[in-house]
Amino acid sequence: MKLSLGIDIGSSSTKAAALDEHGTLLGTLQVHADDPRTSAYGVLGRFLNQQGASFGDVEKIVLTGLGSTYFHENIFGIPTIHALELDAIGRGGLYLSGLDEALVVSLGTGSAFIRASKTNGFRHLGGSGVGGGTLVGMAERFLGVTDIFSLSKMALRGNKAMADLRIADVQEEDVPGLAADLTAANFGRIKSGASDADLAAALFNMIYENVGVMASLALSQDTTRNVVLTGSLASLAPAAKTFDIFNQMHDVFGIDYIIPPHPSSPRQSERFYVILCRRTKITDGSQQIKGCDQGASCEDKKVSQIKDDLFQVFTPDAEIIYHITAFEAVI
Repeated sequence: MKLSLGIDIGSSSTKAAALDEHGTLLGTLQVHADDPRTSAYGVLGRFLNQQGASFGDVEKIVLTGLGSTYFHENIFGIPTIHALELDAIGRGGLYLSGLDEALVVSLGTGSAFIRASKTNGFRHLGGSGVGGGTLVGMAERFLGVTDIFSLSKMALRGNKAMADLRIADVQEEDVPGLAADLTAANFGRIKSGASDADLAAALFNMIYENVGVMASLALSQDTTRNVVLTGSLASLAPAAKTFDIFNQMHDVFGIDYIIPPHPSSPRQSERFYVILCRRTKITDGSQQIKGCDQGASCEDKKVSQIKDDLFQVFTPDAEIIYHITAFEAVI
């Protein structure tokens, strides 16, 4: 077995992926460490052990991420190549989405905005300090929660309307083109009965909404109307809630926000797969299923747990109920 390994050494975690000689993805792994060299060597050893492979099976290693600058030599004698992080983000976003061009947003510790095109290359438009690092820091300070996956599950049980001031709260009549559930002020109306789950929902929403607005501004003078969201933060279930609200306002922004079916895996041995079913209540009170899109295939995976969460989003013309079923599948 001959492997090619890609290792992304980020500011808060290091991710690895392996391809066989035919270009087939064999698996992914993510570890957390403060030291780039320690995390890179750690993820390499653990990944090979997970795959039942040895150093002799690895033909090459491709490094990217800010931490890759700490490496100036081959790793364990294996040919080691450096890939520009911005190019890697752009190429990855286009590959995952199947698009020829898009604005690819990497939602990691911070956020990076890459204008990606298969014909014209990749251009860094800018970035933001708002991202997963913001989320984790504020959650630890205000909620005492340090695990982002526990925070994500908590947020799905919450109602951001208990903390945010929404368009519906400040307008007596509907605003054309604006969803009533869109935020007028993040944490602008924290109610006395707001729970930790409500605050977690509002916190996720604040991060995602800010990224969504910045993406729309980045494309205000552009011809492409696709935003591809990648990175660990994009793989969490609350992302679908917020960015679907943006997609409801397509007439305003003219932009499609896309979360590819295979964003970066959130855990070293587990992935979360989301099925999103959309039901719209029509005039006679019945419900019409408008679509049911499975976020990723669970084929050849052992499904260890199934969890159901229901939440409601109210729009001016309809009540839309999203039924999210998260499959926690062990690879």
